Amino acid sequence: MPSSHQSQASWTPARILAWAETIGPSTQVVCETIMAQRHYPEQGFNQCRGIFNLASKVYDKDRVEAACARAIAIHSPLYKSVVSILKNGLDAHELNPPASPPPIEHANIRGSEYYQELLGSNQENAAC
Repeated sequence: MPSSHQSQASWTPARILAWAETIGPSTQVVCETIMAQRHYPEQGFNQCRGIFNLASKVYDKDRVEAACARAIAIHSPLYKSVVSILKNGLDAHELNPPASPPPIEHANIRGSEYYQELLGSNQENAAC
């Protein structure tokens, strides 16, 4: 192996996951997902090491863990998503699920009571 590639040999999926576990469980899940999405896990090493650099040089470990948790919550556990979340400060905000719209109230809309009455009248007619 060329000397320029020998430093890469020390990185293994187990080493990356062990490091990610020191940050937190969400970081570990993001790194697992990044490596699992590749044909070869080694193809995801640069992104995982990018998260490593974010946690050790740029941002606090707690912020990186919160960003990873948010990336998982929005179903986008990728390096690019983690960077965007950190850059925009979204890791500090609680992730609120979208509120369901209130039920529509209108005279022409039948509710569950209508169908219960209809079901009851059909059962009475069937008994006759």
